[in-house]
Amino acid sequence: MTGTSLTEFQTTAEQRINALLQQYGREIGTREVRTGVLPAYSAESQTAVKLVAGDFECWIFDNELSYSSARGGGGFESEDYASGDELLTDALKKIQGAIEPQS
Repeated sequence: MTGTSLTEFQTTAEQRINALLQQYGREIGTREVRTGVLPAYSAESQTAVKLVAGDFECWIFDNELSYSSARGGGGFESEDYASGDELLTDALKKIQGAIEPQS
């Protein structure tokens, strides 16, 4: 979508998730940017980034994210963290556990 700007959190989250996926030989197969009302989050229009890499799917919202994979999923809301960096660090640890190969 032309003219859609992402928040700093979205840009940083996308870069760090992409780097993590690459560490495990995965690539983003689908990337979509959507703008609209997300009733579960807010009555206001928001922009979200959807990333898909095989069985892994992640939605990055203005300042929170959620993911799902064959081994589970989770959601991370900004109100539960002191900063976006803290949220992202916690989310990446959980995502790593969901995508790393099992022994």
